[in-house]
Amino acid sequence: MLCQIVEKAYQQTKNFDRLSFLYLATGSTDKLVKMQKIAEARGDPMSRFHNALYVGDVRSRIAVLREVGLRNYFTALVRESRDY
Repeated sequence: MLCQIVEKAYQQTKNFDRLSFLYLATGSTDKLVKMQKIAEARGDPMSRFHNALYVGDVRSRIAVLREVGLRNYFTALVRESRDY
């Protein structure tokens, strides 16, 4: 009940970052995927990265890093992933 009230409040105030974290805390991965799409539509790279991190979407994280010009970080990330 309380989560539903908090969710509704975050939706109405368009507090997308907190809404995403609420979905992470409650295990609502399907809603997190929707939040990824909303972040993309809003053109918010930080929110896109956070949502991709929350759902474990490595490809989306890499795409965001490329788009914002963090090539050095992206290169380090790729090298690190090869170590595993």
